[in-house]
Amino acid sequence: MRVLHYILGFPPMRSGGLTKYAIDLMHAQKLLGHDVFAIYPGNPSLFSWKISIYNDGLCCGIPSYKIRNALLLPLLHGIKDARSFMAESNAGLDFFADFFKNNHFNVLHVHTLMGLPVSFLLAAKENGVRIVYTSHDYYGLCPKANFINHSGNLCEEASPEKCAKCNASAKPLWYLWLRNSKLLLFVKRILKR
Repeated sequence: MRVLHYILGFPPMRSGGLTKYAIDLMHAQKLLGHDVFAIYPGNPSLFSWKISIYNDGLCCGIPSYKIRNALLLPLLHGIKDARSFMAESNAGLDFFADFFKNNHFNVLHVHTLMGLPVSFLLAAKENGVRIVYTSHDYYGLCPKANFINHSGNLCEEASPEKCAKCNASAKPLWYLWLRNSKLLLFVKRILKR
């Protein structure tokens, strides 16, 4: 079976429970004899806003693909302008359909909805790819992905008004763009010296 996992990325850029779980699961599936691949939202580009998928080689021993210029990842920073995160990718259904046609995946295992264009899921479905979803975060229900409100308390009742208040201090798009670029790793390496 050919299984594609949609994740947030690999260390050192991404860490945490979702990343660890997905990597462990992919290695276990490989041991069972499955062809396992990963795809994740890659670096935003300074030179083009066009979405693309490219082969990223082996990451943690897993053949991987990056989606360049996917939707930004808010991680735990929240969403100030929801329209920026609801915009459909400029690639469209045909672009992702070609990716699935050319790679013959049987299963798409989605580990988060962050950065994932709807057309990616529609293209998988259109190509007969079974979709499995494991919820590692609350991103589909909470823009901050953790149900922690602006006061640092558990949010027990979501509503548009409460979400707007909670996300009023969310990071701006330029911050999220920078936070999701490889430039951050470069700066971290310099600061550690």
